[in-house]
Amino acid sequence: EIGSGLVGSEMCIRDREFPEWIQPLGAHDAYSAGDKVSHNGKRWVSDLDGNVWEPGTYGWSETT
Repeated sequence: EIGSGLVGSEMCIRDREFPEWIQPLGAHDAYSAGDKVSHNGKRWVSDLDGNVWEPGTYGWSETT
């Protein structure tokens, strides 16, 4: 789980920086290049604009 071992304000900051990934419905809510998300216990950064793919499949880079 992202944020394990963190307490209080540290966990809140990390959760805001890498919010949980939500499947976009289309171009209007797709992720932009540089957007950060958490998904399946990992943190990801979008590599491209208009990203509608699930992190770990295409268009995302895992980060620490």
